[in-house]
Amino acid sequence: MPCLEQEGMIWVWPGDDPPMETLPSLLPPPGFDIHAEIVVELPVEHGLLLDNLLDLAHAPFTHTSTFAKGWTVPRLVKFLSPASGLQWYWDPYPIDMEFQPPCMVLSTIGISKPGKLEGQSTKECATHLHQLHVLNEDLRLVIGQQERMINGANVWNWLVAYDKLGVRCRLWRNAVEQGSKQLPFSKPM
Repeated sequence: MPCLEQEGMIWVWPGDDPPMETLPSLLPPPGFDIHAEIVVELPVEHGLLLDNLLDLAHAPFTHTSTFAKGWTVPRLVKFLSPASGLQWYWDPYPIDMEFQPPCMVLSTIGISKPGKLEGQSTKECATHLHQLHVLNEDLRLVIGQQERMINGANVWNWLVAYDKLGVRCRLWRNAVEQGSKQLPFSKPM
């Protein structure tokens, strides 16, 4: 089975075919600091967690005791999705999400609330993230969704515009699982 270690991650390609794409870099962009890197076993199917992470609209409802505390629900939300289709930028909130195939989600969450000073930092960030509070808020939703699916619910019945990134991620994953040679939203080699 082809495998490769790059930047602290082990990448494995089941089957005999070599990887079709260049691997994403895991290094932070210039000017960014990594406050925490977390590896944790979770009691949910990984695709459901990816769907949740890529759903930007849940933040002001779910993360009320962590980073979205005090955020109001806006009357209008603007989404920007670049040509690749696997990134999502959200206005008015300082949240950017990107799915980097095959299995990485890059989440950039600004510390400042909308309308406040940009670039503000917090001394508690590393401690806060290590306590996994944000992930625990997500897990309540994801575990409930998984239980509903096990009991026969079709959780894709009520798609809305802001589900677009999660749907695109799932289309990409389904194409990989089916052995497609041309993957959606992938750069041609």
